[in-house]
Amino acid sequence: MSNNTAVVIETGATVLGSTRGEDWPLLVAAEVWPQFGHGLCDNPHRHHPVCLRPSHCHHPSPCGSIRCCAVSRVAQAHCPPLVLSCCHNFDQGSDCVPGTAQCGMMHQSLLFGWRLHNVTITGGGTFDCNSKKDTWWSCASNISQPPCSGAGRPHCVMLSSVNDVEMSHLHVANSPDWTLHFSACTRVRVHHMNVTNPLEPNADGIDIDSTQDALIEDNFFSVGDDALCVKVKMKATSCKHTHLRSRLARSVWSCAVVC
Repeated sequence: MSNNTAVVIETGATVLGSTRGEDWPLLVAAEVWPQFGHGLCDNPHRHHPVCLRPSHCHHPSPCGSIRCCAVSRVAQAHCPPLVLSCCHNFDQGSDCVPGTAQCGMMHQSLLFGWRLHNVTITGGGTFDCNSKKDTWWSCASNISQPPCSGAGRPHCVMLSSVNDVEMSHLHVANSPDWTLHFSACTRVRVHHMNVTNPLEPNADGIDIDSTQDALIEDNFFSVGDDALCVKVKMKATSCKHTHLRSRLARSVWSCAVVC
């Protein structure tokens, strides 16, 4: 995409994602999503050895990672409180530990925009990222397996450092990872969207990430993870002026999370 762009998917039309990892370009995570690629966190003890031992996890992740700190009773008993706070807020369920070499590369989203302004995405059609249990969702627990092949799963739609965004009247489904991701954006409006994902790893409905002046209204989310997350991972950044209203959500985990 470029500046001053309108993407229109007409009613009855479908943009279908490939199940082959090589069809999705690779991105340097530290450039397009710095709060993930650099593993930004104000807590210098986030890699406390107790938190990083897989044996202390009731539900160990493949990297023996930050999720341990959030779910392990042993870790909760031994980790300093600041460590627990940082770990708990740091991308539980990620394919890899944010800020590490393994998280250095990620697959580009089906619809991706970076450092743009004035973007409209609408039309009544469908973005189907076409994830299946034997493709993108299968490598969530082992990033080395195809189609991940050593790079993080793509988000279905990701806009990073984009100003003045409107997204509306679309169905977005079967995302490999987060479905709608707005990172470090300003002046975002998302309305009359229909987002559906089955119970699969980390397939959130919408993530408002270090983004300001966002209005999320009149949407439907039916997902297997968090329906909506508002989070701040970047230093000197807030999620001020974010409004949620008239929203219908079905979620296995939580309908709305602020973290």
